[in-house]
Amino acid sequence: MRVPRLDGIDRPDGTEVTQGGTIRLVASGENLELVWPSIEGATLNRVDGTTYTFTIDEGSPLGPRALHLDDLVVTDALVVVPTVVDAATGRDDASGTAAHPLRTLAHAVDLRRAAGSQISLTAGTHEVTDGMVIGGGVTITGAGVSATTLSVPSCGTFLYCIALHGTLSNLRIHSGVDKALAVGQDGVLGDAELSGGGDALVLQQRARALRVSITGASRGIVVIPENVVVEDCQIRDTSGAGLTVLGLTSDGRLTVERTVVERTDAGLLTSTDYPLAVTVRGSTFAENRYGVRMTYTDDALALDMGSPLSPGGNVFRDNQTHILDERSPRSTADGIIATFAGSTFNGIDPEGVIVGQDAELPLYNVVNAHNRLAF
Repeated sequence: MRVPRLDGIDRPDGTEVTQGGTIRLVASGENLELVWPSIEGATLNRVDGTTYTFTIDEGSPLGPRALHLDDLVVTDALVVVPTVVDAATGRDDASGTAAHPLRTLAHAVDLRRAAGSQISLTAGTHEVTDGMVIGGGVTITGAGVSATTLSVPSCGTFLYCIALHGTLSNLRIHSGVDKALAVGQDGVLGDAELSGGGDALVLQQRARALRVSITGASRGIVVIPENVVVEDCQIRDTSGAGLTVLGLTSDGRLTVERTVVERTDAGLLTSTDYPLAVTVRGSTFAENRYGVRMTYTDDALALDMGSPLSPGGNVFRDNQTHILDERSPRSTADGIIATFAGSTFNGIDPEGVIVGQDAELPLYNVVNAHNRLAF
């Protein structure tokens, strides 16, 4: 049963809908097609397998005439049809369907702020020139890293041009600004390529970067960790550090897995005055000025790149210096503050070696070790 387009004034049974009222739509064994922009003050709720209620909340600023039913497909399971954005052919006064796409991502994000909203970017270049917040639970998907480009040529006066609290994936982001994209509040960036700009990517507040490739930025990923995860990423050819970890909050945690960092100033740079735990597994640091450079002034960093019970499996290869320890000496029960068990250095595994305080290990390219390091 195809329900005719409704303007939000009449229920299917002909009774009037007022603010605070409810539209009840009942499927009869066939798909029920609805187009519904995600508008503040309006919700669609599933009652049972075939019945849905469309509610205009009391005090909605737009009123019932603002509701149009054409962006949802309802079957036995509720399916949200993405709002489509086409920078070449779209119009921001369109409905956002595949046949009538919007023109700008900014307008789509303004309309689709509710959790569960989906936005689809077509192939082509989409520009972002002002600050944008992508809310939690909102998913934005491109047509692929070779097809969809998100361009950030300028950003006004905003600290970050894009603040991502939802999910952004399957696209390329090219930046001409210092800080184009910050991911936080459980946000996820996945299957993406980033290039240009200052700090290519900032991660904080439980953010995750999954299968992200970064080239040519000043710094690759800047992490202000609060349970931040970096997995299956590649960072290459940055003028600054590939991974910069700033301990700016208490009890920060960063997990890095299966990530490659090559041809940067420092593959991993740590700097913290707050308690900070960094765990790295299965990752490669190659052809950098420093594989790992550790700096801080307090008893803060716990760097776990492998332990006897959990070998790191990390590879250090052809770095000018594999490990540089510039930190202040600190006191621990055993004096050990960084572990590298199960990692190789130019193909050699220095199993069981402990670099003593204020010692160097030229064979494994370790310098300025002010603290004990365990291999």
